[in-house]
Amino acid sequence: MVRVAWTSGAPAPSATSVRSGQSTDISHAEYMRSSSLRVSPGPGTWYFRAFARGEDGAFSTGTAPGSNTVLKTRRGAVKYSLSRGRIFGRNRVKLTLESGESLFVPEIVVVAAPGDRQPQTASEGREVLRIQATKLDARQPRDFAFDIGTARLPVFVRAFFSNPHAYDDLELHDPPPSEARMH
Repeated sequence: MVRVAWTSGAPAPSATSVRSGQSTDISHAEYMRSSSLRVSPGPGTWYFRAFARGEDGAFSTGTAPGSNTVLKTRRGAVKYSLSRGRIFGRNRVKLTLESGESLFVPEIVVVAAPGDRQPQTASEGREVLRIQATKLDARQPRDFAFDIGTARLPVFVRAFFSNPHAYDDLELHDPPPSEARMH
């Protein structure tokens, strides 16, 4: 029998030092049957430690090689949508950022690329908007307006985090291509 404990901040010092719901016991037979242990610790950085149960029934207090690991889960996701403003002219676009949870959103750059091909990187288009790092409240959309310029239509509009390392902690969900292609 092994007790797997997960904590945020620092590894659990012992099998009994974690809060209820942050540990689970699994037998060798159960592990072999499922080939895994699945837990949902939530967003953030989590420290996992496995404690073996001895013949006396007590869990080990020492650590063995391979008994510790760190898991960084994505802290959340940001979705954006695009809509054209009929009132302001055909080249005016509104970008709406939203998330299901409150989080800090790093700087975003929005590019427009002429033609029918969606840009795969920010360098494949012309910058049309830069959104400074901001706090986004849960279910409180934020709108940003910009002009796609006088580029010949069609153009594809796409947003990217300006720092590629931001993708390590956060997902940026693109709208469907039919919404991102302006014609």
